[in-house]
Amino acid sequence: MNFFGLFIFSLGCSSSSIIEGTVTDIWGNPLANASVTKYSSVFSSEKTTDEDGSFQFLSYNGEHNFTVSLDGHITEGISFDYQGEKNTPPDHLQIELYPMPSERGIFAIGSESYIQLDMQTPKAVGTHLEEIQGIKSIGNVKLHLHEDPAFIFYIGEELEWEDIKQIKLKLHKLKFVEKKGYTVLEGNSEDEILLYTASGTRQNFQFEQLDDEVYKITTKGLDKGKYAFHIYDSMITEDLQKIPKDVRRAYPFRLR
Repeated sequence: MNFFGLFIFSLGCSSSSIIEGTVTDIWGNPLANASVTKYSSVFSSEKTTDEDGSFQFLSYNGEHNFTVSLDGHITEGISFDYQGEKNTPPDHLQIELYPMPSERGIFAIGSESYIQLDMQTPKAVGTHLEEIQGIKSIGNVKLHLHEDPAFIFYIGEELEWEDIKQIKLKLHKLKFVEKKGYTVLEGNSEDEILLYTASGTRQNFQFEQLDDEVYKITTKGLDKGKYAFHIYDSMITEDLQKIPKDVRRAYPFRLR
């Protein structure tokens, strides 16, 4: 549960004893029947949002804590302190809930919904002198570069931070490589190999925990081109055969 999640305070100078709020999804759609719980060390009170996602609570001096939950969404929590004449409570709380992804994987946050990236399995191609790792397809996901893209990474199991780091999630820009007369190191020879491979240094991104199993990835400074997230260094390792096939995963997308 993320007690410092995404929320917006519209501060005003009113001394009203009513705190009003609205619960929406991250695309601004109101969420009806969401459970909003206001609590302290000595009591708790629960309300359900109306059809327009709205709710109301009485305010009081002291710390205000809220948790907001709805089936199929990631629970959010917020806190603020109100001390009478010293400050004013927010006129309106705008609380946004992230939908829970439907299955494991990486999802781009689109303008209206999640867009699931196609999972690809990196393969090794080469001779005794040279080995190339890459993927044969970049899938069908095309994103518009009007702002820094953000993604949802649904791991599907609860892991400690040290375990998360062991996954070695990375993001690389891709280049297209064509080779003829090469051998697939783990299979039969092929007359022609067409692969998208990792190019240059890895791209930076921010990693934010939303839930025990869900993380938000925020990129910065990407330009147009083809990219792929990958885990366990499966796009850049010098010996792909040491990585079990069932954990070799790449999640490509195109920015245009």
